[in-house]
Amino acid sequence: QQINFEVIDADACADRRSDLNCDGKVDITDVGILIYYWGTAGSGQKADINKDGIVDVSDVGIMVYDWTY
Repeated sequence: QQINFEVIDADACADRRSDLNCDGKVDITDVGILIYYWGTAGSGQKADINKDGIVDVSDVGIMVYDWTY
């Protein structure tokens, strides 16, 4: 069985704040990642989009604004 994966530089998608999986778009996959981290505290988590120390509804609002079609 073959498993494909890609190694990326963590800073390569730093400018795309809501693109949590660094695939070049903000979509349902990013929502899933945000939900996984929902309510967690600690800066440094990419899911804490507004960097206020917790993953919450404010981060969802930013993600919706950044949504790609």
